[in-house]
Parts: sequence; C-alpha cells; structure tokens
Amino acid sequence: TVTIHDYAWATPSVTFTTPSGGYFGDDADNAAAVAASFSHPYPGLEPWTEQAGNDINAYRKMFDAILLRADHVMCGARDVAARMKALGFTANFTVRPHPLPESSPHAGIVPIKAPLQVGETIRVALLGGISEIKGFSQLLACARHASQNNLPIRFQVFGYTENDALLQTLPNVSILGRYQDADIARMLKKHRPHISFFPNTGPETFSYTLTAAMKAGLWPVVSDIGATAERVKESGYGSVYSRSLTPDLICKVILDAAYAKERTSRTHTENQPAELSEYLASSLSV
Repeated sequence: TVTIHDYAWATPSVTFTTPSGGYFGDDADNAAAVAASFSHPYPGLEPWTEQAGNDINAYRKMFDAILLRADHVMCGARDVAARMKALGFTANFTVRPHPLPESSPHAGIVPIKAPLQVGETIRVALLGGISEIKGFSQLLACARHASQNNLPIRFQVFGYTENDALLQTLPNVSILGRYQDADIARMLKKHRPHISFFPNTGPETFSYTLTAAMKAGLWPVVSDIGATAERVKESGYGSVYSRSLTPDLICKVILDAAYAKERTSRTHTENQPAELSEYLASSLSV
C-alpha cells in the first residue's frame, strides 16, 4: 500500500512550482519549471532525476512502475487521483482521508470557543510554513489591503513564512514562530483565532493543517484548488474562493465568513480513520 503524500512521484520539485516558487498553473509540463526542478531536485530525489536523464516523462514512468506494483495507491482526495491520472499514471488509485490516530497531536485539539464580539478585530489563523505556493504573496497583499483600509482583520501565522521580516512591517500581522505538532493545541487555545485562512496557489494532496483548523472549529477560508478545496466542499464546513479574486475581494470573503451566523452554529462533519486497519479497509476506488 502506498499513500500519495506529495507530488514527488510526478515532479522532482515535489510541488508543482516554477523557478520563482509559484504554481505551474494548468501546464504541469511547463518547460522552464521542469528544467528547474531537475537542476534543483528535492533532497533524496537526485538518483531518480539522474536515472531519468532529466526527462520528465521517463521520471514519471519509473515511479508509475513502482505504483503499479502496489495493491492500493491511497489518495487523500479525488483531486489527487485525477491529477496523477492526467499526468499518465495508471496505478490502482483509491481515495481515503489520511488517518488521524488517537496518538496524533492533532487528535487532542478541541474546538476553540472564541465568539466574535461586536467591534472586535477578527483573528485569522494561518498554520504551518507559508511559502509562495502556500500563498505568501496572497497573505501579504491581503494584509496590506486590510491595513491600508483599516479593516478589522489581524492575521496570525502559527508557524513562519518565507519572509517574516517583510510581513512584520505590517501592524496587522503576528508571526508566532515554528512549533512542534504537540504544541499547536496549546497555541491555538492561547491566541484564540476566530477563523482560518488557506490561500494556497498550488494543489495540496491532503493538508493536516486543515485538519487541525477544522478540529479547532476554525471555519476555513480556502482557495479553489487541490484537496483543501475538495475537503471543504464535501464537508460543507468552510468557504471556498476563486484564486482570481483581488486582495480586496478576498478580504471581503474573510469578513463575510467571520460574521456569518451559520459559521457559529455549524460544526465540522469530516471523518478521518483513527486506525491503520480502518484506513486500509474502507476506500473509494476512482
């Protein structure tokens, strides 16, 4: 059994990133990005890029041969299976949420009870490392717009970004620093965000940080790509916005989500398997 945790199978960069760190877009064979991914592969993938002779099709065929030997190739979302198939992979893909065993630090997260008070600044949580493909530029643009227009929004980064110093020049951004998974429940309880924000420009394969946000009762506002958007739509918990929106309109989505009455009365309905046996036993073929 193989789990597709990232896209190392399909690209040496692991994520579909251009040389500048942005998203390939719909062209997963973007020549410049493919060349860059071969010249600077993710650590550990060098033997595969060398064996493929810097040919992306040869690289994918080698990994497809491995996946074809598996009884099950597990994907955390239909979006993942669809992307892999579109790139020529022919394995036996099945869809199942990643397991969340009781021993996981995320399993101990409980809903945060932080009702938004009249006139209170909205605390918006971003979890993990915020790189360009995770939406750094979108975060920066939204924070600048909110600050310049005196919007009642404060962005709390539970983790770090690719340019903390730049973000910290803005009065409405807090960078709380790197954390161990075991610390996230305590940090969320201490800083009490109202909602969460996932401005990804590239596709996730699952997102454990989305799991953490949902378990904390932090209504997620997510961009319309990858597993995060799929999970939010299928659970009915969260807001999905178009990546084509300008910062002012994204901020409006955040404000609407924070003030919406249904947000405070809804609960997260997504279920994740708690044991490996449950993970393997129940899956949806695609």
